[in-house]
Amino acid sequence: MAWRFDAHYGCARVASSLSKGNTFENVRACKQLAWYLLESDVQSLKFSSLDIQQQFASLCDSSHGNDSPSLRSWFSYVHVWANAVFGGRTKLGTAVCRSTKDSEIMAIIACLASLLGYRFMLHEIGFTQFNPTSIFIDATAALDQTTSLNIPRDQKFTAMRRAWVFEQFHHSIVKAYHCHTDNMLADANSKRFSASDQAVNARNLQGHGTIKAVSTVDRHRIMN
Repeated sequence: MAWRFDAHYGCARVASSLSKGNTFENVRACKQLAWYLLESDVQSLKFSSLDIQQQFASLCDSSHGNDSPSLRSWFSYVHVWANAVFGGRTKLGTAVCRSTKDSEIMAIIACLASLLGYRFMLHEIGFTQFNPTSIFIDATAALDQTTSLNIPRDQKFTAMRRAWVFEQFHHSIVKAYHCHTDNMLADANSKRFSASDQAVNARNLQGHGTIKAVSTVDRHRIMN
C-alpha cells in the first residue's frame, strides 16, 4: 500500500470486514484483490517532468454514506508530485455524516493533517514549501466552507473541526481549488468502479497517465 495507491480501497474494505461478516465473502474478497494486484498491467511508480509542479499538491474526496452496514462514509486523499502520487490514505469515516458537505469536510481534515506532516518533514530536510499547498476538492459546498466560519446553531459540535480547517486556509498554509469529478484522483479510492475505469485510475495514480485538475465552476476556476 506504500505505492499501489490504486489498491487502497480494496485493501481498506477487506481489512475493515475481516473481524466481522461472512468468512466466505472475506476469503473471496481477498482472492479477488490478490488477482487484481497480480494481473494489473502497471506495477511501478513513474515520476516525470510532464506538468510538473514546483511543490506537491493534494486531492481529497469522500462518498457520502456508502458503507451500507454503518452508513458511514469512505474517504480518500492523495498527494501528487511530478505527475505521480507519492502518498495518501483511504479510510472509513469515524462518524455518520448528515450530508455530502460534512463527509467532504472529514476528508479535508484528514488530508490537512497528512499534508502538514509532509510540509514539516520537507522543511527539516531543506525543501521548504514556501507557497501554500494546493488542495483540490470536487464538492463546491465543502470548498466554500474552507473560507467561512458561518456555522449553523444546530452544527455547534462541528465548530472546533471547522475552525481548525479555517485557520489553515486563513494563514495561507494551504489553498483550496475546485476540481472536476472526472479528474479527481482520490475518487478512485472512495467507491467501487468498473474494471475499465479502475484500469485508467491505476495508470493515473501511478504516473503513467496525465494528471489534470480543471475546475468547471467560475468562482473556483484553475488549471494545475
